[in-house]
Amino acid sequence: MNMDEKDTNLETTQKPPAGQPPEALEVVMIDDDEEERQRWQNKNGITLRPPRRVVSTPIIEEVDENGETHCCYGEAATEDFPAEICYEGERRELKNEEYEQILAALKQAQAKEDGYKPLRPLEENTTLPRFPMENLPIALFEYCKNLSEAMEMSADLAGTAMLGTLAALLQGRYGISPEPGWEEPLCLFVLGVARPGEGKSHLMKAVTNPLFKHQTKLFSDYADKAIEIEVRLDMARSAYEAMRRECSSLKGGPREIKLVEMEDKLREIKALEKSAPPRLVANDVTAQKLAGLLQENKGRISIISAEGAVFSNIAGLYDSQPNFTNYLQAYSGETIIVDRVGRPGEYINDPRLTMNLMVQPDVLDQVVKNRTLLERGLPARFLFSLPESKLGRRKIEGAPKLDPEVKKRYDDLLEELIALAEEDAYEILTLSEDAADLFTGFRKAADERNNGDLANLKEWTSKLPGQVLRLAGLMHVATYREEAGKMPVDYFVMKEACELAWSYYIDHARHAHQIMGSDKNMKRAVALLKALDQQDWKAFTAYEVARSLKNQSFKKGADAEVFLNILVDYGYLKIEREQSGKRVFYKYIVNPRWIAQSKDRPA
Repeated sequence: MNMDEKDTNLETTQKPPAGQPPEALEVVMIDDDEEERQRWQNKNGITLRPPRRVVSTPIIEEVDENGETHCCYGEAATEDFPAEICYEGERRELKNEEYEQILAALKQAQAKEDGYKPLRPLEENTTLPRFPMENLPIALFEYCKNLSEAMEMSADLAGTAMLGTLAALLQGRYGISPEPGWEEPLCLFVLGVARPGEGKSHLMKAVTNPLFKHQTKLFSDYADKAIEIEVRLDMARSAYEAMRRECSSLKGGPREIKLVEMEDKLREIKALEKSAPPRLVANDVTAQKLAGLLQENKGRISIISAEGAVFSNIAGLYDSQPNFTNYLQAYSGETIIVDRVGRPGEYINDPRLTMNLMVQPDVLDQVVKNRTLLERGLPARFLFSLPESKLGRRKIEGAPKLDPEVKKRYDDLLEELIALAEEDAYEILTLSEDAADLFTGFRKAADERNNGDLANLKEWTSKLPGQVLRLAGLMHVATYREEAGKMPVDYFVMKEACELAWSYYIDHARHAHQIMGSDKNMKRAVALLKALDQQDWKAFTAYEVARSLKNQSFKKGADAEVFLNILVDYGYLKIEREQSGKRVFYKYIVNPRWIAQSKDRPA
């Protein structure tokens, strides 16, 4: 994507080496040195200049009556200069809010240069990365930015809901295959979390409105046919009864011919009885009803909701035990076969299910605490978004208004994708050669992190390459629309998808699993930090922690990793990969800045 299309895109389009995640840009912070700013302005990095106020007082020369010249100060003039950012020789002014967001992101990037995250007290709430909306296709980026500003909500929720909406539209129309034998459906499970009063329902409606308008039209069109179907069904039943009476008096060949006619008529009756309005969306649905909806709608359905009722159903509200096998199978496209006493069986081949949800924090807490859901891997299938709340910090008056042109471009895109989804076709997207190389590098880096800082998220991380493929496929279709099936997914679309994972969804998933799961995790992390200080260690493995710190009750190294990785998140430790012969292991290195200020270490 071109820089002039997205004026907030801070990424270069240079191709990173295969096997590595995208690298951070070189960032230069310039305060008020014009010479330095000019020197860096044409470099390949970013120059960020803060807003400033210049007060100038002119010196005025006056000649008195004796012809002598005197100098005096004139009236002071104040001039405010906005913040600005320079990128590849281009300069753009920033609003104060934009400047603060970019400054926070750049400081975080610089803090990672030595491998440590910013050092913060464990009692302090985690600051998670903002949603990189500049990675979205242009129509989605514009609407995400404008909508979140107009509603004074985080762009995280809008951007994640837009990805879920794309999946709801396209999951039955396209798949994506990076190599022979591996195909991913384009369905997603996405979960945004926001407090009561944030405006989740209004935001979800604004994002999904074109989809629900189309669903309403389908219902309306079916209503016109419903009477015709009822009449045909009544006539078919009457004809079948007449055939049955006639057949009872026939014998031999004529009877066999009549039986064949009865079979055909009975098939017609069954088909008419199963007739139902096409469904694209469900809301509060049980696992049993989900299978029925999938069977009635060519194996495709989406659950879209700004509430968490679906999790109550999954957790067993209407059953004695949690029942969510159908959800897991439909996410993966596995064939669903349901046989129950007292009702017909159901067989759904190649199903597709998207869940696009926004819930309150207590719902997320219930999900990540439910051992059955965790053990069966339901949370591992979700992309989480846990943005910072803006409640109490909204402008109310003076907030930007929703731009009708931006909204129209978004609605037009979704309507075009709806038309594509209505076509009776299914296409498999492939990757270009450089996109495939980039994806291979992503897989290798993700696999390495599976034994490093993401060791306690192995199940979620193992599904991350598939999630990235799905994101790339959705963004490819949203970018190229009706031409999407005629060209492979290119390097730049794959790069955007990889960066969504690297820079956003990994940190939010880790927060959802590690910290929001239980307050006890933070208390144990505090206790572990004190124990580590008393050992005066500077580097160690998780196994050494479990073996040496008996009072922490770790039976094995993996038990300690959850709490060690919390300390990594808060900047106390970093993880380094080491190798001895063929054996690869990971060491935790203590941040020297923490050693310098710690009071618990032995003198």
